[in-house]
Amino acid sequence: MKEDHNQYVTALKEGSREAFTMLYNLYADRLYSFALVQTRNKQMAEDVVQDTFLKLWNNRSNLNCYGNVQALVFTMARNLIIDACSDIRSLEAVP
Repeated sequence: MKEDHNQYVTALKEGSREAFTMLYNLYADRLYSFALVQTRNKQMAEDVVQDTFLKLWNNRSNLNCYGNVQALVFTMARNLIIDACSDIRSLEAVP
């Protein structure tokens, strides 16, 4: 299984939309569940998934995650959740 993931990463770095789609299909549902538990907000969870995969695509040429794509994707999502929660807290603090 990890060999397949490494092949997807290699292909993604070369700009393969098929590899991107395969990675999306592998992780999107689990990522959504993770984001939903963390945010307790369906819209925010959907946004986190979308932003995570957009970031993955935009940074594909710099990927260095062979063997651990899942850790990369979930770390990206976690950081986006933290940023979103910080933004919400900042907005709530403004009088």
